[in-house]
Amino acid sequence: MSRRAPIVATLAALVLALALPPLLPDLPVAGQRALLVMLIAIVLWTSESLEPGVTALFAVALLPLTGATTTMRAALQGFANPVPYFLVGVLTMGAAVVKSGLAERLARTILERARGRGLAVYVQLVLAFPVLTFVLPSATTRSGILIHIYDEVFELGRVPRGADIAKAVMLALSSINRLASTALLTGGITPVMSAAIIGGISWTGWLTLMDDGARLGHRAAGRAAVVVARRPVAGPALR
Repeated sequence: MSRRAPIVATLAALVLALALPPLLPDLPVAGQRALLVMLIAIVLWTSESLEPGVTALFAVALLPLTGATTTMRAALQGFANPVPYFLVGVLTMGAAVVKSGLAERLARTILERARGRGLAVYVQLVLAFPVLTFVLPSATTRSGILIHIYDEVFELGRVPRGADIAKAVMLALSSINRLASTALLTGGITPVMSAAIIGGISWTGWLTLMDDGARLGHRAAGRAAVVVARRPVAGPALR
């Protein structure tokens, strides 16, 4: 009964909202109902009342049923955008790294070279960003792969959740990693659009302009390194 309660509550909210007039003058009824469908999907996902895939299909089906879109074709229009397929590809690559055993092999190599030192684990990651940027310009792709590798590092090293080294690595993946992509003109949509707006900027010119940003990133990395410098990683015996 407890698992059905969120479903009943969200469906009741949907029925109630369908009878409501527009609450905001600049928001049409269709937009209001689309927001409601999004809220329902979020509640179902977070409560895990349904399987994630079922919730996703249910949310798409609700769009035309509630009048948020005029037709099912309009509800599926978002899938014509390449971004969802890019994200699916990133998740697939991350899963492949784990399933193939590559994540574990790389994690063992990282721990062997770090020799149980948290600082070495962190420095290896930060130094790898510039090199990986040329191989995988997308920061999202790099994060989708590296997060699985370092999850294996923490598991093999028996690093507890919330440890300083784990926090430092995750912060680096979410911030310094993206800075590495921004430093390259071909690193993502942000530098490309910015260079187009400014105009007349070459690849090397953009790299020169972003030098100050890279320095700030290195300073941030240095501060985080100080935090983990004396935090050894307790790892198992590696063969």
